Amino acid sequence: MTGRNGANFSPKIRSTLAERVGYLCSNPHCRIPTIGPSDHTSETAKRIGRAAHIHAAAKGGPRYSPQQTPEERRSAANGIFLCGNCAGMIDQNNGMEYPAEMLLDWKKIAEEEQKEAFISGNPIFSSIWRQKIHYLNYINIPRLELECLRNGYKIKNIPKITGWLYHMGQQTGIITASFQGILTRIDIASIDIEKIRYPDDNKYKDNLIGAIISFNENFRTKNGVHPPVLRGAPPTLTGDIEKDPHIYYENSFLKLIMPYDPRWITTSTAFGDFRPSSGQQKMTGLAVIKNVAGSNIIASPIVLGFPSNPLMEAFYGRTNNVRTISISEDDI
Repeated sequence: MTGRNGANFSPKIRSTLAERVGYLCSNPHCRIPTIGPSDHTSETAKRIGRAAHIHAAAKGGPRYSPQQTPEERRSAANGIFLCGNCAGMIDQNNGMEYPAEMLLDWKKIAEEEQKEAFISGNPIFSSIWRQKIHYLNYINIPRLELECLRNGYKIKNIPKITGWLYHMGQQTGIITASFQGILTRIDIASIDIEKIRYPDDNKYKDNLIGAIISFNENFRTKNGVHPPVLRGAPPTLTGDIEKDPHIYYENSFLKLIMPYDPRWITTSTAFGDFRPSSGQQKMTGLAVIKNVAGSNIIASPIVLGFPSNPLMEAFYGRTNNVRTISISEDDI
């Protein structure tokens, strides 16, 4: 990123590049904030962002363009704002894996998202979901498998599930452990439910449909079912929210309603999470938005779980070295 021959970005250009994307990393698979409070004093801020060159500042650098003039090389048009990690990543192997066209697309998307958030007052940009899960109590296997594929992970030997996940015995634990391990590795971009404002606003309502949301909230539960005794077919959802099992969460701006398919509940303990005696249960996870009606957001859960915390990690131990598990009947 350091330019030679006078092709460094000026402080004004660096600030402009950062401001145009709200000091967020422009990599659509990252989008982390790059500025925040210092850990040591209340008088300063911590910055991890960098103004990176799309075409290198000097000959021999990543994506160098001999057609550019020195003025063009140090202009805002030749810059993209990234976090420090992504700024270094795009220049590895002389930038061969990150061509200029890709970086220009990143920049365009990041600026358009920030413009939309600025105009509407609704920060509907995505960020990578990093919430740790203590245990999974709900796994929509086909949908989560699709997200894994999008992130470069193919889950091998997934057994055919014709009934309840709960009835698969030991294999349920193998499946749960496999997906929980992979969730610590893949980067799933999502919108934090707390960052959505006025979902029925036509300015961005259509952008929410199909989006993945993340959450870590206290949910109320309704129409929960008991663990099935027999290995029969799962109940058919009616589409009537008054009858179907669902969980819901409300804040000042919206009500999130998530009907769920009981066949994807993992254990008998998990069934209890969907029928708590208090009527509320803390849950974290991901869901895909299906519809927006007024302030109501209807979403289909992809994965739900009980959130981890430092006390749990200290008691149960951390799982930093997670290995991918091949799901197979032979493993039982």
